[in-house]
Amino acid sequence: MDWAPHSYRLVTRLHERWEARGKTLPGFHTPHNPTHLPVYPEAVALTEVFCDLEWRRHVAMVREFQMANFYQHVAKRLNQPPDFACWLERPWTRLLRRNYESVPNPLQRWINEIRHKHAKTRTEFYERHAGFTRIPFPEIRHFK
Repeated sequence: MDWAPHSYRLVTRLHERWEARGKTLPGFHTPHNPTHLPVYPEAVALTEVFCDLEWRRHVAMVREFQMANFYQHVAKRLNQPPDFACWLERPWTRLLRRNYESVPNPLQRWINEIRHKHAKTRTEFYERHAGFTRIPFPEIRHFK
């Protein structure tokens, strides 16, 4: 997992919890090789968020500047402080051949996939309703 070394340096509190649990679990486990993720409550919480059709619709349909609600919800579900949501919003920066490059984190990649998958629905919705946001989004069944 390419995100593990980056997140280990930046989110030490979360990794301390993972390490403590990893020591009690049988089998091979290191912070850079989390093999027992389904056991961790954070993995279960993220799965619940990713499978929640209400949040999938929110991610697919809102404008970019309205995505902060989703990041705050994820931080809350992971029992992290509010400033963790700000960290989730930022892409990683890495040095690649003397140039800095922005790399989306795994959560941002998931968001990009959902938004790309439903781009046509989102575009048609905002064109039809002239940008008014009081009109309800399409039914959640469309965002499976």
